[in-house]
Amino acid sequence: MKNILVIPRYQIVILILITCAVYVPVIGNNFLYTWDDQIMIINSRTSGDWNFSNLKDIFSSFHAGQYSPLFQMNSLLLYSIDKYNPVIFHLASVLWQIANVLIIWLFIKKILQLRKDDIPFSIPTMAFLTAFLFAIHPLNVEAVAWLSGIKALIYAFFFLLGLIAYIYYITTYKVSYFVGAIGCFLLSFLGKEQAVTFPLVIVLIDWFAGRSFRDKTVITEKIVFFSMASLFGVITILTQGIEGDPNPYKLFHRIAFAGYALFEYVTKSILPVKLNFLYPFPILPDEKLPLHFLIYPVLVSAVGIWIYFNRKNRLLVFWTLFFVINLLFSINLISMARHAIVADRYLYISIMAILFLMLYAAKMFWDKHKRLIVLLFSVYSLYLGTYTFRYTKQWKDSDTIREYAREMLNKENNNQK
Repeated sequence: MKNILVIPRYQIVILILITCAVYVPVIGNNFLYTWDDQIMIINSRTSGDWNFSNLKDIFSSFHAGQYSPLFQMNSLLLYSIDKYNPVIFHLASVLWQIANVLIIWLFIKKILQLRKDDIPFSIPTMAFLTAFLFAIHPLNVEAVAWLSGIKALIYAFFFLLGLIAYIYYITTYKVSYFVGAIGCFLLSFLGKEQAVTFPLVIVLIDWFAGRSFRDKTVITEKIVFFSMASLFGVITILTQGIEGDPNPYKLFHRIAFAGYALFEYVTKSILPVKLNFLYPFPILPDEKLPLHFLIYPVLVSAVGIWIYFNRKNRLLVFWTLFFVINLLFSINLISMARHAIVADRYLYISIMAILFLMLYAAKMFWDKHKRLIVLLFSVYSLYLGTYTFRYTKQWKDSDTIREYAREMLNKENNNQK
């Protein structure tokens, strides 16, 4: 990929510096010894050295109900540098975040260039601003500040790199890019099971690029990706079966929860408030569903109908579907073992779609309200950056994150009174 680093230098510097600025507090954070780090990171695999037996164990077996060998390899590498020094682990998380910010810039630039003749704005500017907002958005704090959440960073990097390789393939038809997309898909899944949506996204890219689904080549290209996704899905199901029972909620409940999750993810992406490390289910499996949860599937359906009537707007449809597809296995529709109805880390890739659509909406009013939009963007960016900087401190250790959660719960209870 000859042009993979064609980002103007000043934009690279800004994106790196702003990411470092909002995440600098995490360098002083510790492991969360009572919230998975003591299992996912501090274990015999991480300290097992680079011998065949340990590497075989990492790639051929599950750990704590998950199959994420690339995450384990990341931990093994960091352990080999300076044992369980939290500074090294947190520094690596920030570096992964910086890499993802830059690759998001490139992905948006490349995807928009597929229809550059139809784009009514500056592609580099839109790509940069979306990456900028992503870099400072507090919803990403969980994935960066929580060391066990680094799985999201690893999977996202290879997921987006694979999409970029696929875009290069459909514009050049070079086999090397096709093979690169396959390899990145594999690496992404080895980081986190959420990568199984990759084939659906490349089909979406085909549609956005205007490729004909009547073309046999377009269809046969997907066989390998969907075959891999099927295998990965089986592996994911096996991990769920080994560790605990699947989500015991009824299908009716899960449909309502899915609508609620989508609504929450959209609203928190636009205006993040009251972020927490755990959002528990509102009821137990045998309890009655609160009536207000019925409104969420209706709201989602209404938005879907609106999107349908605006289906000629490919930008709107692409980014809406991109948002939903990457959350399909994280909104409780499929019965899987979950402790929370939503989780900030699940939004790590999808959030760029909402940020892009917000900027796209602002562009529609740019000509008449330039000063107001600049002011709102500045205030909004300051809010996001400040929130992220402060929120990273809440993840300092197990005590601080739990105390923060208690404070949030008390405030919510007081507001209800």
